[in-house]
Amino acid sequence: METIEELKEGLEKLKNKNAQLLDEKKKVQAERDELKALLDSTEQAKAEALAEVKRITIDQPRAEVIETIAAEGMADMLKRELEHHFEIVRMENGKDVFQKDGEPVQIEGATVEFSEEGINKLYKAGTLKSLGRLIKGRQAAGGGAVGGTKEAFTGQPQNSNPAPRQQFGLK
Repeated sequence: METIEELKEGLEKLKNKNAQLLDEKKKVQAERDELKALLDSTEQAKAEALAEVKRITIDQPRAEVIETIAAEGMADMLKRELEHHFEIVRMENGKDVFQKDGEPVQIEGATVEFSEEGINKLYKAGTLKSLGRLIKGRQAAGGGAVGGTKEAFTGQPQNSNPAPRQQFGLK
């Protein structure tokens, strides 16, 4: 049999080993917590970076298309109307297309892309008649129209003498 001294000595060794293991456990837990915090911050940074990439590559170009084709002050309403009736999906080829019920929208056998031309096709084909009040109409192109490739008509031909005014009535 073991003596009391040997048992006390064995008990003391066990207490020391227990304290050592508890210290190691605390260190491992602290390292784990640090790594978890680092992982969380890295995942948050990744999510923010992906959101920024999406904003630059998808959201911003789509907003530019909407702003270009929308009537003045109607860009937000046009966007809501399109998103209410269709999904806008990025295809493998990098093009955005309109989808309804998971299928690409087809007009005259062609998939309708998310572009000025595509939005006009939706309206002209009667697929979404409510677009008529939200998109720009034809721009003025006749006499007095500003912004064409030629000089605007000012009302009088250049380098000409004005005709004398005729007066009617008593002189």
